[in-house]
Amino acid sequence: MKWTVAGKSDFNYLIDFLLEKEWEHTFFSSRIIKKGGFVLPPKSRFPILILREKDRIKAACMITIWGALFPVFRSIDPPDDREIKELVSWINKNLKRVYSIMGTEERVESLRSHFEVNNEKKIDYNLMIREHKHFQPIMPQIENFKVLKAVPDDSAALLGLELEYQREEVFLDPTQIKNTQIYHNLRSSLNDQIVYYMTKDIIPIAKVGTNSRGHKWNQIGGVYTDREYRNKGISSWLMYYLLDILENDGKKTVLFVKDSNKAAEKVYTKLGFEIKKKFNIIYYI
Repeated sequence: MKWTVAGKSDFNYLIDFLLEKEWEHTFFSSRIIKKGGFVLPPKSRFPILILREKDRIKAACMITIWGALFPVFRSIDPPDDREIKELVSWINKNLKRVYSIMGTEERVESLRSHFEVNNEKKIDYNLMIREHKHFQPIMPQIENFKVLKAVPDDSAALLGLELEYQREEVFLDPTQIKNTQIYHNLRSSLNDQIVYYMTKDIIPIAKVGTNSRGHKWNQIGGVYTDREYRNKGISSWLMYYLLDILENDGKKTVLFVKDSNKAAEKVYTKLGFEIKKKFNIIYYI
């Protein structure tokens, strides 16, 4: 078997493959969904490499235009060392550079040693799915607050919260943050994602939302509360508000949280989430 770029004849097999355990890689499946239907993305934007044997796909990898690699391997009979080397060889030959690898721990580790990069930063997460709904948080005791659904025109108002979230949770080097780029990324995401935010006296103080919307799963991301308003139950209540809306559509919910962020993990556990797998992101600096 050899790695090939997925084409139309592979697409139905690819969909079946991705939906088997979609909660493990909602960030991948969401990128082949457009207006509620499955669409093969242009090869120039998101090339998808597959390892196919007859009517079965053994592995698939998506490479984004910003150099992020998303691998999905079968739990039983994943790619062997030779096949991984062939994948990395194709990437090195056809792409400028891979800047990050994102996925479940065993997938990321199988790829990690094959990239010859001097500097890397690995961040450990726990992948959690919502199993039950027994907990209902108390409404925060804050005067003059409102909960609003975000639309693209709210991007300027939400930019402050988004910048702080990016500084704390995403960027390894906060000095690399470009406000204009974050603004445009936020505005673009509000066209596709479901985001709610809380205001106090019209000022946004917290936000929650999806960052990937798959076929049967929504992935939560970008959860952030202004430092001044933490430890007041806002995140728990706003998350519950969002989950109630999302799950009324019949989809399930997944998220990943930093292994070191025990406070957030405790909130998610109370909301019915349980840890299912280890999840990694490796950044090549």
